[in-house]
Amino acid sequence: MSYEQPGEQQPEQSTSLEGILIAHVVCGATATLVLLPFGVLIPRYARALSTGRWWFTLHMAVQIIGIILALVALGTGFAQGGAEGAAHPVSRINRSNRPS
Repeated sequence: MSYEQPGEQQPEQSTSLEGILIAHVVCGATATLVLLPFGVLIPRYARALSTGRWWFTLHMAVQIIGIILALVALGTGFAQGGAEGAAHPVSRINRSNRPS
């Protein structure tokens, strides 16, 4: 994010990078801090409380949604990576300018 002076116009690319950054943070945090841990806790406690297998369907759905959101976060991270102003640039394995 950049701080601007009053009356200054923000470039359009910076605005789209901020949108990608927000999507990256929201998807990553929701997946890793909410959905995936909740998906792990569902079978742990629901099996003991229920005789049916409804918990497995719920567990599977929550885990799949969490994995999809984590992949979206990864994709949006790569989409903004290396751009000027990115929070943490993408490290490229096959860089030609690698130090000797």
